[in-house]
Amino acid sequence: MASTHNSAHGTEFGTTIERRQLSNAAGSHRYSGINAAPGANVNLGDTYHSHTYHAMVQTEDQKQGDLRKALAYEGMHARRIQLEDKIATSFEWIWTLLEHDESATGFAVWLGSEEQFFWINGKPGSGKSTLVNYITNDPRCKTMLESTSLPGVLLSFYFDFRGGSQLTNSAIGFARSLLHQLVTWMVKSRQHNSSELLQQLQKADVNALSAVKLVEHTQRLIKDVSGTVKICLFIDGLDEYEGAWTTLWRHICDVVRGSHTKVCLCSRPEVAITATLTHVPRFELQQYIATTMHSFVSGELTSIMDYEWFEQDSIDLTNRIVEAANGVFLWATLVCVDLQEGMLAFETFEELLTRLDYFPANGDLSGVYNRMLNGLDERTRFEVAVVLKLLVDYSVVHRQIPNLGSRSTLSLRQLMLAMLHLGRQGYINFPSATKLTLHGFRARLQARLRGLIDLPACGYGG
Repeated sequence: MASTHNSAHGTEFGTTIERRQLSNAAGSHRYSGINAAPGANVNLGDTYHSHTYHAMVQTEDQKQGDLRKALAYEGMHARRIQLEDKIATSFEWIWTLLEHDESATGFAVWLGSEEQFFWINGKPGSGKSTLVNYITNDPRCKTMLESTSLPGVLLSFYFDFRGGSQLTNSAIGFARSLLHQLVTWMVKSRQHNSSELLQQLQKADVNALSAVKLVEHTQRLIKDVSGTVKICLFIDGLDEYEGAWTTLWRHICDVVRGSHTKVCLCSRPEVAITATLTHVPRFELQQYIATTMHSFVSGELTSIMDYEWFEQDSIDLTNRIVEAANGVFLWATLVCVDLQEGMLAFETFEELLTRLDYFPANGDLSGVYNRMLNGLDERTRFEVAVVLKLLVDYSVVHRQIPNLGSRSTLSLRQLMLAMLHLGRQGYINFPSATKLTLHGFRARLQARLRGLIDLPACGYGG
């Protein structure tokens, strides 16, 4: 019986088909698919396996792309987009803050320590989210994290009740966002092809998975890669989580169980959170925000180029604002908006001081909001009231305009369509659709709301 092996051609079924000598002769096959140079000895089977390999890689990349699309959801990056970066350089102190007492620990010290958790707490509006955004975008964070000789990976999530979907302040949204970031990193570092856990996740319907299952997938994936990288997880807005704090804390602990992942938490010092994190290294932001706020306020006041300052007047006004803000960054921001209006009207320094005196001190935000709303003319105040009503109770709009689509809050585009609808009904005085673009609508809202609400960019969540 004849053998399947052919000694004359060195061919065996399923492996090498034929060995050929490549030449530079015109018309010869270049074998470009495997980057073979002329004159090289190449198995035709190599070309087959090379093309097969590239096809498998492309298929695998496509699967990862589909998985990332499935994990993504509306509003997942909304908070990052909203955060301002104009005060970023004023947070330099975070890298040199050392231990001042038993209740405050330097962030940089913690990054290089064996402690797993760190807690940044502060008053509402003190700039906590802005600080977290600054830290995660500064290359020094990864550099300090990588002092362990392992490459650093930063993951972050911002719980946000203002986001475009209920997922933005839920455990499901938290886990899906972390999984999305992990998969993205694994694809970039080419670690996804060998991960059995990732292949299991590809087969699952992520939209149907519960919070517990998603957290379990996240924990297993983090544990799987923790031997090759050092992960630091930043979680902001713990107090904005839609459920019980004890449930969220359990999810956080489950996510990092079995790994050496470091976790930086950020929130208001609410009673339940404070009780849980009593022994965690931490600091209160408002105690250290004065330098950052001073730099920001000074920059805002001197940004009105045509206003003629006496140097000492500018210094005095900045100091007064920082002192009255009492660590509440949002208060200082809103006050600067009001003072800039006076400066554009070329009010005197004494008149600017009078404006400042109208604002309740000690960072009282409710008093600021009342002053800003009362300062609007009657027609504008009514329009702002309608906008705030729509944002608080979006169901009012959906009852009148059913085709807007179902979601937990209104996007910028949906809000504009709702206002146009109310204008056509004669309920409010509002420009027609032909005279208003989405960019124009956003600018109009910014002018009327005067910093009361963070507005997303027109290109996001529209």
